[in-house]
Amino acid sequence: MNTEAIISKIRQQYALIFEWHKENGYATIERIIDSYHTSKRYSTLDEDESNKIEEYKNRQIKEYKNALDMPHPENANLEEMYLVARKVQSGILEWNYQVIIADDKICLGHIAKNIIESYKELKKQEEVEQLKDSFYEVTDYYVQSEYEYFEKSDEIYKNILLDNDRNIGGRVVIADTNWEIQKLSNNNEQVFFRKPITLHLKEIQGEFDNLFQLAFNGEISITKIIVQ
Repeated sequence: MNTEAIISKIRQQYALIFEWHKENGYATIERIIDSYHTSKRYSTLDEDESNKIEEYKNRQIKEYKNALDMPHPENANLEEMYLVARKVQSGILEWNYQVIIADDKICLGHIAKNIIESYKELKKQEEVEQLKDSFYEVTDYYVQSEYEYFEKSDEIYKNILLDNDRNIGGRVVIADTNWEIQKLSNNNEQVFFRKPITLHLKEIQGEFDNLFQLAFNGEISITKIIVQ
């Protein structure tokens, strides 16, 4: 299911929650009040404890009323609809979790659960797309050894800086860092070649004679030199 279809589905289900609370939401306040006054424990409290319970009840009612101020389904964004669903499933609106909507023969809690699952599915799709952007085009290469990996990495990262004098620099750092992540991924022998920015490294294009030339050009800064 594509993104637009998922959002449309969420919006339709959110509308059911919105309409029910718009028509019946305030009636729940009486249930909240009755839940305190009909409690056997409530009748045995001393004045101090009773006052504390009363304050808590009033805060809960206030929070519930605030939750009823929902954005209209036509204007609500994805995050707002998800937040309302969370409140129905395990928040202040959970008072109405078991309410059955006659026409749909489904409870509000189940509708909220569907919204949450659809929201997570959508976020997962977004993460996959973002992940694709963080890889080079060659992402399905399989290697049998570390040697084969670094041989392939020279090809993938060929446009990234390499210090010709000492065979160290951006290309080596990126390849090493990517290999360490690869070993931790437990993805069998499939290799993903991550872009430098994904590895929190700066990509510097081209080749230079040595690191000092690179520093002179302002691409890197050298803070310490040890002479041996």
